[in-house]
Amino acid sequence: MIAAAPLQYIWDDNDPYIPLGDPDPQVIEKLEQVSLRAVLAFAVGCAEWVLYRLKNHSDASLPWEYVDAQWAGLFIWKLRYLWDPGHKDKDGPVRGAIDMAMRDLTNCSRALKLAEGQVDAAMIARLAEYVMSDPSVFLKWRDRALERLSQIYPLDNDEPFGQPMPREALDDAVVMTAESGVGLAEAYVRSLDFSKNEFLNAPALPEGFFENPQPKQE
Repeated sequence: MIAAAPLQYIWDDNDPYIPLGDPDPQVIEKLEQVSLRAVLAFAVGCAEWVLYRLKNHSDASLPWEYVDAQWAGLFIWKLRYLWDPGHKDKDGPVRGAIDMAMRDLTNCSRALKLAEGQVDAAMIARLAEYVMSDPSVFLKWRDRALERLSQIYPLDNDEPFGQPMPREALDDAVVMTAESGVGLAEAYVRSLDFSKNEFLNAPALPEGFFENPQPKQE
């Protein structure tokens, strides 16, 4: 289990990007070939790897709520609020890594409005690789996820954001298409408790969303 392994990486509170190094240019190149929503989905997935890796060392709940809200935003963009974590309590290899993942996730989301964000997403992937005791497990997932995104959500320059997409977009064990992914994304949003997540923006939901049943998937 990745969370059980001891922490062995070096962390520099003054400039944590120095020991990490630059993001992988091949990852950036592959992200430039998928929809902008897919770029954010990849970033969220990588941030979850960081959280799972460090979950035995942190009981902070806000980062988990934030990634849940980001997934909701991949169904309806305005469903999630963006988070700028404060500078308090961000030192050390655990809090520092989590803070970096959340900040880069916010930066990625903002940059997508300018059709950018690929570098921020790739940086979170680099961070996830860095904090792993055995990076090969993450790297295997990373490469599979990028290949799957390129197949299901290739970039369409006429519709660069692409279709709404679910968490299952990163799970190659789930057979899906971009069209069926819309229903999966909606089902995920319906499963959320909006009263328990401060990053969810309930007013952005269509009127009567929870009163109307979800259409059955063909």
